[in-house]
Amino acid sequence: KKMIKVLYIYRKPLPSRHSIEQLFSAISQTIMSFGLTIESYYLTGNTFLDIINVYKAKADIYHITGDIYWFSLFLPYNKTTMTIHDIGMIKNHHEPIKNLIRKYLYFKLPIRFLKRVSCISELTKNDLINYLGINAKKLYVISNPLIHNYTYTPHKFSATPKILQIGSGTHKNLKNLILAVKNIECTINIVGKISHSNLELLHTYNIKFNEYYDISNTKLKELYSECDIVFFASLTEGFGLPILEAQAMGRSIITSNIEPMASICGTGGYLVNPIKVKEIENTILKIIKDEKVRNERIQEGLDNIKKYDLKTIAKKYIEFYEKNIIGD
Repeated sequence: KKMIKVLYIYRKPLPSRHSIEQLFSAISQTIMSFGLTIESYYLTGNTFLDIINVYKAKADIYHITGDIYWFSLFLPYNKTTMTIHDIGMIKNHHEPIKNLIRKYLYFKLPIRFLKRVSCISELTKNDLINYLGINAKKLYVISNPLIHNYTYTPHKFSATPKILQIGSGTHKNLKNLILAVKNIECTINIVGKISHSNLELLHTYNIKFNEYYDISNTKLKELYSECDIVFFASLTEGFGLPILEAQAMGRSIITSNIEPMASICGTGGYLVNPIKVKEIENTILKIIKDEKVRNERIQEGLDNIKKYDLKTIAKKYIEFYEKNIIGD
């Protein structure tokens, strides 16, 4: 049996962007342990040079790992696939002309030519079908795995909890968390740069908080380990890895009752309507007061993460390549 060679193609590296890179670096290491050959190529910004270099790799499969979907238009269609994380570039921007260009260059044309592409959640798949009219037969869902080595870390729950907020962008919903805890004694540890308006709110309500940004994975893991509750009730997400990280550590997780967060969390956490401040407040109080339910949900979270094991996901990608790209 011939050794399959896959070339992972990444967007041009920028200091602020590393989620897709970390994700596929972990997936590729695991796929190699199953005997496939994997090479990586990062775009340089010189498209002509990039095309020449990518063809030189002579791969059996060209896999675009995210964002630069337009690049597939220059590759051999029957050997190329891509992983679509979300359609945020269209959904979150109201720029009619630019959106029309993005719609065709990034999604409609590439997917029309390629045999099949993968999406990281049912939400992304449904968005592609509903917003962009993509043919459902072309889409195959493979979840993101839990990539960093987060493992259960016992912890004594504090009645004045440390709440870990992952991310500080508007859609990460920090504002509603601040409003929800204004009458609860707690500390919010915020990963990400806090906006001016949220800083003002924190001071107005005299809430204890710490700000962490540009931190290492080791430091992030430490923050998970020290916290009592993880808050990740975003207004919109393409996936929601912090849910799985919290569950793997054995922490109470509050997330949104919308997709894809609700499905990823399963029964191993607390779902809230992210725009209802009172509901968020009541959920935090419930976690503080009800130890029995708290421990049950933590256990359910530990069971839930088994589906997102790196080996399981790597096997799904191999199966996807064999059936959809090599198989024809």
